[in-house]
Amino acid sequence: CCGSAEAAAARWARTARWRRENDAAGSLREPQPRYEVIKRRLYPHFLHGRTKQGELVMWELLGKLDTSVLRSGEVSKECAMRHFVFVHEFISERFEGERTRLVTILDVQGLRFAEVNSFLLRLISTTSTVVENLVPFRASKIIVVNTPSWFGAVFGGIKRALPAEIRDKVHVLGPDFVHRLADLLEEFPAEHGGEIPLGDHDDERAMADAARKLTAGL
Repeated sequence: CCGSAEAAAARWARTARWRRENDAAGSLREPQPRYEVIKRRLYPHFLHGRTKQGELVMWELLGKLDTSVLRSGEVSKECAMRHFVFVHEFISERFEGERTRLVTILDVQGLRFAEVNSFLLRLISTTSTVVENLVPFRASKIIVVNTPSWFGAVFGGIKRALPAEIRDKVHVLGPDFVHRLADLLEEFPAEHGGEIPLGDHDDERAMADAARKLTAGL
């Protein structure tokens, strides 16, 4: 954490309070009946390997999101929040605890201008709230790729939906992003020249298995 030891201690105290108030640890014992709907329809996001510095990598496919899942009430904002608490608690348990660092690749290919609405901003705000309060030091950087020509017009609104501590960690890459990311990533998904498709990496399969086991009794 940037700043004094006292500031870091205060930040962790807020995190501990948020964890207690939201029963974060309990998410690893809760059924996850909307796991696949959130994971693959509402907001596709998949663990896939590590950076060359050992940080975890999460690909988030913003261009494939389906906010109708929120609009219809199939998934509530509260359910989405619990999902992301589960995701980050799983990451902490499987890897290096709350010290686990994460690089997010935010792929906006296919995103339509009409989809940049209050539901999208609310969803981004929800995921960011979880990261900011549950694991405030997890986000290493967010790299935005495959941006459409109009993206600059809405990027400010999207960025404002992020916590202030995360905004300075956002980087936007041009069409040569695969070449640029080659210096950062240990592996790419099959969709970008690698071998394993998004959703099939061992870490992602382990998370899906954990969610299925929790939900099996329903």
